[in-house]
Amino acid sequence: MKIKTSLFKYVAPDAPQELKIKVISGAEPAGGLEPEDRVTALFVLSHDHNAAVAGPAKSAFTDLSNDILTEALGGSLDPLVIKTVVSARKDSEALLTLAALNPAVDDATLCWIAENCPEDTLQVMAEDREQFVARAGFMDAVRKNPSAAALLIERLEGKAAAAQPAGANDGAPAAPAKLDEDEKKILRKASSNRAMEESKNIFQIVSKLSVSQKVKLALSGNKSARELLVKESNKLVCSGVLKNPRITEDEILKLAVTKGTSEDILRHIAKGREWLKNYSIRSALVTNPKTPTTISTRVMESLNDADVLKLSRSKNIPVALSTAAKRRIDAKAKKK
Repeated sequence: MKIKTSLFKYVAPDAPQELKIKVISGAEPAGGLEPEDRVTALFVLSHDHNAAVAGPAKSAFTDLSNDILTEALGGSLDPLVIKTVVSARKDSEALLTLAALNPAVDDATLCWIAENCPEDTLQVMAEDREQFVARAGFMDAVRKNPSAAALLIERLEGKAAAAQPAGANDGAPAAPAKLDEDEKKILRKASSNRAMEESKNIFQIVSKLSVSQKVKLALSGNKSARELLVKESNKLVCSGVLKNPRITEDEILKLAVTKGTSEDILRHIAKGREWLKNYSIRSALVTNPKTPTTISTRVMESLNDADVLKLSRSKNIPVALSTAAKRRIDAKAKKK
């Protein structure tokens, strides 16, 4: 595998063991490594001839956060490293999608993703079908995927058109699927915290990206990117924001409270078990008029009696929800 010259001095077979241990621990001089370089360094060191280096490196690789792996997959990685990340994090839809979109992914890894990934990941690949269907074994792998609907397979084969959301492109021509070097730099900068905060024309940058590029940014971008992309009309893009490992409970709460949040986003939030542990998020979902009644009624059962009483008297929620709240209040009153 190819290793950057700047990184090789840390991981070379004859590099001092003390230096390798520092790299593994994240201490200087390697503390400033980019995520893709840190992931690569740990991968290489996990195969070191010295067990005192390889063992800790394997543990450190296993313990890498999804946040770091997300950033790394947005950069330049060796196919072997991508394969190892996919093997280690098979249950992360965001990482599988980013791995599939990485130009360096090998055919075998891409086919494994195509055969085992959720439907949304296949939908993202369908946006730039030309670069995927030409890969050896790709379509055979898609056909084996139990999540691949017949219409989606036809779309990947070029037999069915995409269902384009209203206003998805605002009349603008679609951006090219493949990024040239300048576009890659723009996308990379838009994913970094500092560049995003300093940029005054992020809207113009995002408007030039294709759907798959927007999904990639939604999955890996910072707060500024997420706040912009969650408003996209394309479901793949806005749902990608909610799969971003960096997204915080405060951001989820803001979406749950906001009356303008789409029903699709609210449904997605309601599926997040970790998010629903937050009482404020559950309460916001219940009181948001756009939350489907089947969801708000179910979530209401976890609210305290005082809040349910308020719901039973509220005129700002669906009648079915206030009626359900009244039934719960009456049922508790009869037990006393």
